[in-house]
Amino acid sequence: MRRSIAVIVIVTATACVAACGLTPESLGQSDERLVPLWAAINRVDRESLGFTPIQPSDAVALEGRELWGDDYDAMLHIAGQSSRTIAFRKTSAGYEWIGEQETRQGPQLYTTPDGQFHEELVITYELQSISGVPLRQVHVAYSGDDARLKGRAMLTLADVTPILQEWATAKPQ
Repeated sequence: MRRSIAVIVIVTATACVAACGLTPESLGQSDERLVPLWAAINRVDRESLGFTPIQPSDAVALEGRELWGDDYDAMLHIAGQSSRTIAFRKTSAGYEWIGEQETRQGPQLYTTPDGQFHEELVITYELQSISGVPLRQVHVAYSGDDARLKGRAMLTLADVTPILQEWATAKPQ
């Protein structure tokens, strides 16, 4: 009896959280609600900041400010060849792109106390503070065992571009 009550409570709570907009909502890329966000993205030279194009096959989820307060007004979560989050601030004209973080996974595995993971590079650029990286600077972080990158705190796009090119043709372990 207690177990069934616990299951009912968990299922109900999960449904309430999802219905209240406290989790990102999966949407098709052509959803009308995304039009002003795509327009904001298109006004930014994201390639010069190290970000890859968003592919038509990428999965998209939209999150509102309910979870994070005043850091942003909307955030897209995009999953495909890479995973990324893109933050926006609402303006009188629509939305403004205020930051993006893209994670690209490498082919090599490395071991941590929590298990084995694929190496990864995370590229972040923010106009307003969201994750705590320096503003208006490309911030690159690496996790893995590649001696060329491991332990380096101040990586640049120039440092990682050749590695990303290698990853594009490498076979995962």
